[in-house]
Amino acid sequence: MSIKHAWAAISSLTLSSVAFAQTSGTLTYGPAPVSSAPAVPVPIPSLLLIPLAVLMAVIGYRTLRGPQGRKLLSVMLLGAGLTLSALGSLNIPQALASMLELDNPEGGVINLPIVPAEISNTSGVALKLGTLSIDRSCTSKAPSTTQCESDLILESGESCAVDYDCKKVVFLTSTLQDGNLGGLAGADAICQNRAADAGLQNPDNYKAWLSDSAVSVADRFAQSEYPYVRTDGTVHANDWDDLLNCEVDLSQIVLAPNCPEIEYDEYGEFVPALGTFLNQDSAGNSFTVKVGYWDYTAPNGESEFNTLNCNDWTRPQDFTDAQWDAQDGSIGDFGRARALSVIRASCSAEAPLLCFEQ
Repeated sequence: MSIKHAWAAISSLTLSSVAFAQTSGTLTYGPAPVSSAPAVPVPIPSLLLIPLAVLMAVIGYRTLRGPQGRKLLSVMLLGAGLTLSALGSLNIPQALASMLELDNPEGGVINLPIVPAEISNTSGVALKLGTLSIDRSCTSKAPSTTQCESDLILESGESCAVDYDCKKVVFLTSTLQDGNLGGLAGADAICQNRAADAGLQNPDNYKAWLSDSAVSVADRFAQSEYPYVRTDGTVHANDWDDLLNCEVDLSQIVLAPNCPEIEYDEYGEFVPALGTFLNQDSAGNSFTVKVGYWDYTAPNGESEFNTLNCNDWTRPQDFTDAQWDAQDGSIGDFGRARALSVIRASCSAEAPLLCFEQ
Protein backbone atom coordinates (compact mmCIF):
# COMPACT_ATOMS: atom_id res chain seq x y z
CA MET A 1 0.00 0.00 0.00
CA SER A 2 1.42 3.40 -0.94
CA ILE A 3 1.77 6.23 1.56
CA LYS A 4 -0.96 8.09 -0.33
CA HIS A 5 -3.39 5.18 0.01
CA ALA A 6 -2.47 4.59 3.66
CA TRP A 7 -3.10 8.24 4.48
CA ALA A 8 -6.48 8.07 2.71
CA ALA A 9 -7.44 5.05 4.81
CA ILE A 10 -6.43 6.77 8.03
CA SER A 11 -8.16 10.00 7.07
CA SER A 12 -11.41 8.17 6.44
CA LEU A 13 -11.63 7.37 10.16
CA THR A 14 -12.30 11.04 10.94
CA LEU A 15 -15.80 11.98 9.82
CA SER A 16 -17.89 15.10 10.22
CA SER A 17 -21.12 13.45 9.14
CA VAL A 18 -21.61 9.71 9.55
CA ALA A 19 -24.66 7.56 8.87
CA PHE A 20 -24.52 4.86 11.55
CA ALA A 21 -26.58 1.70 11.28
CA GLN A 22 -27.15 1.87 15.01
CA THR A 23 -27.34 5.09 16.99
CA SER A 24 -27.63 5.78 20.69
CA GLY A 25 -29.11 9.25 20.18
CA THR A 26 -28.21 12.72 18.95
CA LEU A 27 -26.06 15.64 20.11
CA THR A 28 -26.76 19.30 19.40
CA TYR A 29 -24.06 21.97 19.65
CA GLY A 30 -23.60 25.67 19.00
CA PRO A 31 -21.20 28.59 19.48
CA ALA A 32 -19.96 29.07 23.02
CA PRO A 33 -20.28 32.45 24.76
CA VAL A 34 -17.36 34.67 23.76
CA SER A 35 -14.71 35.02 26.44
CA SER A 36 -11.19 36.40 26.29
CA ALA A 37 -8.58 33.98 27.56
CA PRO A 38 -5.61 35.51 29.40
CA ALA A 39 -2.29 35.46 27.59
CA VAL A 40 0.00 32.67 28.74
CA PRO A 41 3.64 33.82 29.11
CA VAL A 42 6.38 31.58 27.78
CA PRO A 43 8.48 30.34 30.74
CA ILE A 44 12.15 31.32 30.70
CA PRO A 45 13.34 27.68 30.88
CA SER A 46 11.42 26.99 27.66
CA LEU A 47 13.36 29.76 25.86
CA LEU A 48 16.66 28.16 26.88
CA LEU A 49 15.65 25.01 24.99
CA ILE A 50 15.90 26.83 21.65
CA PRO A 51 19.70 27.31 21.56
CA LEU A 52 20.13 23.83 23.07
CA ALA A 53 18.07 22.35 20.23
CA VAL A 54 20.16 24.22 17.63
CA LEU A 55 23.39 22.94 19.22
CA MET A 56 22.10 19.34 19.19
CA ALA A 57 21.10 19.69 15.54
CA VAL A 58 24.60 20.87 14.58
CA ILE A 59 26.26 18.02 16.48
CA GLY A 60 23.90 15.50 14.89
CA TYR A 61 24.59 16.82 11.39
CA ARG A 62 28.37 16.60 11.83
CA THR A 63 28.11 13.07 13.26
CA LEU A 64 25.99 11.76 10.40
CA ARG A 65 28.57 12.98 7.87
CA GLY A 66 31.15 10.61 9.34
CA PRO A 67 31.76 6.97 8.20
CA GLN A 68 29.62 5.60 11.02
CA GLY A 69 26.81 8.05 10.31
CA ARG A 70 24.56 5.69 8.38
CA LYS A 71 24.82 2.98 10.98
CA LEU A 72 24.08 5.47 13.73
CA LEU A 73 21.12 6.82 11.75
CA SER A 74 19.70 3.30 11.34
CA VAL A 75 19.97 2.67 15.07
CA MET A 76 18.27 5.98 15.80
CA LEU A 77 15.42 5.24 13.37
CA LEU A 78 14.96 1.76 14.85
CA GLY A 79 14.83 3.17 18.37
CA ALA A 80 12.40 5.88 17.35
CA GLY A 81 10.16 3.33 15.64
CA LEU A 82 10.08 1.04 18.67
CA THR A 83 9.38 3.99 20.96
CA LEU A 84 6.51 5.22 18.80
CA SER A 85 5.06 1.69 18.60
CA ALA A 86 5.15 1.35 22.39
CA LEU A 87 3.52 4.73 22.87
CA GLY A 88 0.88 3.94 20.26
CA SER A 89 -0.04 0.64 21.90
CA LEU A 90 -0.97 2.51 25.07
CA ASN A 91 -3.87 4.13 23.25
CA ILE A 92 -5.28 1.27 21.17
CA PRO A 93 -8.85 1.64 22.54
CA GLN A 94 -8.82 5.35 21.75
CA ALA A 95 -7.41 4.71 18.29
CA LEU A 96 -10.13 2.18 17.49
CA ALA A 97 -12.90 4.49 18.62
CA SER A 98 -14.95 6.35 16.04
CA MET A 99 -13.94 9.97 15.57
CA LEU A 100 -16.63 12.58 14.97
CA GLU A 101 -15.99 16.21 14.17
CA LEU A 102 -17.97 19.26 15.24
CA ASP A 103 -16.90 21.30 12.22
CA ASN A 104 -19.67 23.89 11.91
CA PRO A 105 -18.92 27.10 13.86
CA GLU A 106 -22.64 27.95 13.73
CA GLY A 107 -23.64 24.68 15.41
CA GLY A 108 -25.59 21.63 14.30
CA VAL A 109 -26.77 18.12 15.17
CA ILE A 110 -24.87 14.83 14.90
CA ASN A 111 -25.91 11.21 15.44
CA LEU A 112 -24.12 9.36 18.21
CA PRO A 113 -23.09 5.74 17.58
CA ILE A 114 -23.45 2.95 20.11
CA VAL A 115 -19.73 2.22 19.72
CA PRO A 116 -17.13 4.31 21.61
CA ALA A 117 -16.52 7.63 19.87
CA GLU A 118 -14.41 10.74 20.32
CA ILE A 119 -16.17 14.04 19.60
CA SER A 120 -13.63 16.64 18.47
CA ASN A 121 -14.15 20.38 17.94
CA THR A 122 -12.56 21.22 14.57
CA SER A 123 -14.66 24.33 13.88
CA GLY A 124 -11.94 26.81 14.79
CA VAL A 125 -14.08 28.44 17.50
CA ALA A 126 -15.22 27.46 20.98
CA LEU A 127 -18.43 25.39 20.94
CA LYS A 128 -20.97 24.62 23.64
CA LEU A 129 -22.63 21.21 23.71
CA GLY A 130 -26.39 21.39 23.88
CA THR A 131 -28.85 18.55 24.37
CA LEU A 132 -27.75 14.92 24.36
CA SER A 133 -30.91 13.03 23.38
CA ILE A 134 -29.97 9.49 24.35
CA ASP A 135 -32.25 6.47 24.08
CA ARG A 136 -33.60 5.47 27.48
CA SER A 137 -32.15 2.00 27.02
CA CYS A 138 -28.58 3.34 26.81
CA THR A 139 -26.29 4.03 29.76
CA SER A 140 -22.96 5.85 29.54
CA LYS A 141 -19.72 3.92 30.04
CA ALA A 142 -17.40 6.84 29.25
CA PRO A 143 -15.08 8.04 32.06
CA SER A 144 -16.67 10.92 33.96
CA THR A 145 -13.56 13.03 33.40
CA THR A 146 -13.80 12.89 29.60
CA GLN A 147 -17.44 12.17 28.76
CA CYS A 148 -19.51 14.59 26.70
CA GLU A 149 -22.18 16.38 28.73
CA SER A 150 -24.78 19.05 28.10
CA ASP A 151 -23.41 22.61 28.51
CA LEU A 152 -19.81 21.39 28.19
CA ILE A 153 -17.65 23.96 26.36
CA LEU A 154 -15.06 22.59 23.96
CA GLU A 155 -12.36 24.97 22.84
CA SER A 156 -11.14 24.53 19.28
CA GLY A 157 -9.07 21.33 19.14
CA GLU A 158 -10.53 19.89 22.34
CA SER A 159 -12.58 16.69 22.46
CA CYS A 160 -14.81 14.62 24.71
CA ALA A 161 -15.90 10.98 24.65
CA VAL A 162 -19.16 9.06 24.32
CA ASP A 163 -19.54 5.35 25.01
CA TYR A 164 -23.00 3.87 25.54
CA ASP A 165 -24.24 0.43 26.50
CA CYS A 166 -27.56 0.03 24.66
CA LYS A 167 -29.76 -3.01 25.19
CA LYS A 168 -33.33 -4.18 25.76
CA VAL A 169 -33.87 -6.41 28.79
CA VAL A 170 -36.11 -9.49 28.63
CA PHE A 171 -37.30 -11.69 31.49
CA LEU A 172 -39.92 -14.13 32.70
CA THR A 173 -41.98 -12.89 35.63
CA SER A 174 -41.19 -14.45 38.98
CA THR A 175 -44.94 -14.39 39.70
CA LEU A 176 -47.53 -16.70 38.18
CA GLN A 177 -50.96 -15.59 37.01
CA ASP A 178 -53.96 -17.27 35.45
CA GLY A 179 -55.39 -16.30 32.07
CA ASN A 180 -57.45 -13.45 33.51
CA LEU A 181 -54.75 -10.85 32.96
CA GLY A 182 -56.94 -7.81 32.44
CA GLY A 183 -56.28 -7.86 28.71
CA LEU A 184 -53.03 -6.78 27.09
CA ALA A 185 -52.90 -3.60 29.18
CA GLY A 186 -53.17 -5.62 32.38
CA ALA A 187 -50.41 -7.97 31.24
CA ASP A 188 -48.15 -5.03 30.41
CA ALA A 189 -48.81 -3.55 33.85
CA ILE A 190 -47.69 -6.81 35.46
CA CYS A 191 -44.41 -6.67 33.52
CA GLN A 192 -43.89 -3.05 34.53
CA ASN A 193 -44.57 -3.77 38.19
CA ARG A 194 -42.14 -6.68 38.20
CA ALA A 195 -39.44 -4.57 36.50
CA ALA A 196 -39.94 -1.77 39.04
CA ASP A 197 -39.79 -4.19 41.97
CA ALA A 198 -36.49 -5.58 40.67
CA GLY A 199 -35.04 -2.09 40.16
CA LEU A 200 -34.63 -2.49 36.41
CA GLN A 201 -34.03 0.58 34.26
CA ASN A 202 -37.12 2.18 32.67
CA PRO A 203 -39.68 -0.05 34.44
CA ASP A 204 -42.59 1.74 32.76
CA ASN A 205 -41.20 0.76 29.37
CA TYR A 206 -41.97 -2.98 29.44
CA LYS A 207 -44.62 -4.96 27.59
CA ALA A 208 -45.65 -8.60 27.68
CA TRP A 209 -44.91 -10.88 24.72
CA LEU A 210 -48.64 -11.40 24.34
CA SER A 211 -51.22 -10.98 21.59
CA ASP A 212 -54.99 -11.17 21.45
CA SER A 213 -57.48 -11.65 18.63
CA ALA A 214 -57.19 -8.01 17.50
CA VAL A 215 -53.65 -6.83 18.31
CA SER A 216 -50.38 -8.73 17.92
CA VAL A 217 -46.91 -8.30 19.37
CA ALA A 218 -45.73 -7.20 15.92
CA ASP A 219 -48.31 -4.40 16.05
CA ARG A 220 -47.60 -3.10 19.54
CA PHE A 221 -43.89 -3.67 20.15
CA ALA A 222 -41.16 -1.12 19.38
CA GLN A 223 -38.87 -2.65 16.78
CA SER A 224 -35.51 -2.16 18.44
CA GLU A 225 -32.12 -2.00 16.75
CA TYR A 226 -30.45 -2.91 20.06
CA PRO A 227 -29.73 -6.40 21.42
CA TYR A 228 -32.37 -8.16 23.53
CA VAL A 229 -30.54 -9.36 26.64
CA ARG A 230 -31.61 -11.73 29.42
CA THR A 231 -31.20 -10.60 33.02
CA ASP A 232 -28.19 -12.91 33.37
CA GLY A 233 -26.43 -10.91 30.63
CA THR A 234 -26.86 -13.42 27.78
CA VAL A 235 -27.97 -11.97 24.44
CA HIS A 236 -31.22 -13.57 23.29
CA ALA A 237 -31.36 -11.79 19.91
CA ASN A 238 -29.24 -9.10 18.28
CA ASP A 239 -32.13 -6.85 17.21
CA TRP A 240 -35.82 -6.93 16.19
CA ASP A 241 -35.18 -8.77 12.92
CA ASP A 242 -33.09 -11.35 14.72
CA LEU A 243 -35.80 -11.66 17.36
CA LEU A 244 -38.34 -12.66 14.73
CA ASN A 245 -35.94 -15.15 13.18
CA CYS A 246 -36.18 -17.47 16.16
CA GLU A 247 -38.90 -19.17 14.13
CA VAL A 248 -37.78 -22.62 13.05
CA ASP A 249 -38.28 -24.37 9.76
CA LEU A 250 -41.06 -26.74 10.78
CA SER A 251 -39.89 -29.24 8.17
CA GLN A 252 -36.57 -29.44 10.01
CA ILE A 253 -37.71 -28.79 13.60
CA VAL A 254 -34.36 -27.43 14.71
CA LEU A 255 -34.16 -24.71 17.34
CA ALA A 256 -32.53 -21.50 16.15
CA PRO A 257 -29.05 -21.30 17.75
CA ASN A 258 -29.11 -17.48 17.85
CA CYS A 259 -31.97 -17.37 20.37
CA PRO A 260 -30.91 -18.83 23.72
CA GLU A 261 -33.87 -19.77 25.88
CA ILE A 262 -35.26 -17.04 28.11
CA GLU A 263 -35.33 -18.74 31.50
CA TYR A 264 -34.43 -16.00 34.00
CA ASP A 265 -36.76 -13.73 35.93
CA GLU A 266 -36.56 -10.00 36.64
CA TYR A 267 -34.07 -10.63 39.48
CA GLY A 268 -31.76 -12.73 37.34
CA GLU A 269 -32.91 -15.94 39.04
CA PHE A 270 -33.41 -19.15 37.07
CA VAL A 271 -37.05 -19.98 36.25
CA PRO A 272 -37.91 -23.68 35.95
CA ALA A 273 -40.14 -24.69 33.07
CA LEU A 274 -43.77 -25.55 33.72
CA GLY A 275 -43.27 -28.53 31.47
CA THR A 276 -40.79 -30.17 29.14
CA PHE A 277 -41.36 -32.11 25.97
CA LEU A 278 -39.03 -34.40 24.10
CA ASN A 279 -38.68 -33.63 20.40
CA GLN A 280 -36.46 -34.77 17.56
CA ASP A 281 -34.74 -32.92 14.75
CA SER A 282 -34.65 -34.10 11.14
CA ALA A 283 -31.58 -36.24 11.86
CA GLY A 284 -33.37 -38.08 14.65
CA ASN A 285 -31.49 -36.33 17.45
CA SER A 286 -33.59 -35.81 20.55
CA PHE A 287 -33.76 -32.50 22.37
CA THR A 288 -35.88 -31.12 25.18
CA VAL A 289 -38.20 -28.16 24.72
CA LYS A 290 -39.07 -26.14 27.83
CA VAL A 291 -42.45 -24.42 27.93
CA GLY A 292 -44.14 -22.17 30.41
CA TYR A 293 -45.61 -18.69 29.75
CA TRP A 294 -48.79 -17.26 28.26
CA ASP A 295 -48.24 -16.08 24.71
CA TYR A 296 -50.82 -16.62 21.88
CA THR A 297 -48.06 -15.29 19.65
CA ALA A 298 -46.24 -16.91 16.75
CA PRO A 299 -42.44 -16.58 16.57
CA ASN A 300 -42.85 -13.84 13.94
CA GLY A 301 -44.82 -11.70 16.39
CA GLU A 302 -48.24 -12.26 14.82
CA SER A 303 -51.31 -13.55 16.66
CA GLU A 304 -52.03 -17.28 16.51
CA PHE A 305 -54.63 -18.61 14.08
CA ASN A 306 -56.82 -20.12 16.78
CA THR A 307 -58.87 -19.01 19.78
CA LEU A 308 -56.44 -20.03 22.53
CA ASN A 309 -56.33 -16.59 24.16
CA CYS A 310 -58.49 -16.99 27.29
CA ASN A 311 -61.22 -14.74 25.88
CA ASP A 312 -58.59 -12.11 24.98
CA TRP A 313 -57.07 -12.57 28.45
CA THR A 314 -60.15 -11.48 30.36
CA ARG A 315 -62.68 -13.53 32.30
CA PRO A 316 -66.31 -12.48 31.79
CA GLN A 317 -68.07 -11.74 35.06
CA ASP A 318 -70.79 -14.29 34.37
CA PHE A 319 -68.35 -17.15 33.77
CA THR A 320 -68.48 -19.97 36.29
CA ASP A 321 -65.29 -21.69 37.38
CA ALA A 322 -66.20 -24.63 35.19
CA GLN A 323 -66.67 -22.39 32.17
CA TRP A 324 -63.37 -20.66 32.83
CA ASP A 325 -61.62 -24.02 33.29
CA ALA A 326 -62.94 -25.05 29.90
CA GLN A 327 -61.26 -22.06 28.23
CA ASP A 328 -57.71 -22.55 26.99
CA GLY A 329 -54.73 -20.30 26.39
CA SER A 330 -51.61 -21.06 24.38
CA ILE A 331 -48.29 -21.57 26.17
CA GLY A 332 -44.96 -20.56 24.60
CA ASP A 333 -41.60 -22.34 24.69
CA PHE A 334 -38.60 -20.67 26.31
CA GLY A 335 -36.74 -20.44 22.99
CA ARG A 336 -39.76 -18.80 21.30
CA ALA A 337 -39.04 -21.06 18.35
CA ARG A 338 -42.33 -22.98 18.43
CA ALA A 339 -40.46 -26.22 18.00
CA LEU A 340 -43.67 -28.05 18.85
CA SER A 341 -47.26 -27.71 17.82
CA VAL A 342 -49.25 -25.27 19.96
CA ILE A 343 -49.25 -26.11 23.67
CA ARG A 344 -52.46 -25.25 25.51
CA ALA A 345 -53.40 -24.88 29.15
CA SER A 346 -56.61 -24.20 31.00
CA CYS A 347 -57.19 -20.51 31.64
CA SER A 348 -57.45 -21.29 35.36
CA ALA A 349 -53.85 -22.56 35.30
CA GLU A 350 -51.06 -20.22 36.31
CA ALA A 351 -48.02 -19.28 34.25
CA PRO A 352 -45.43 -16.48 34.03
CA LEU A 353 -45.41 -13.70 31.47
CA LEU A 354 -42.53 -13.02 29.10
CA CYS A 355 -41.60 -9.32 29.34
CA PHE A 356 -39.64 -7.17 26.89
CA GLU A 357 -38.23 -3.69 27.38
CA GLN A 358 -39.41 -1.35 24.63
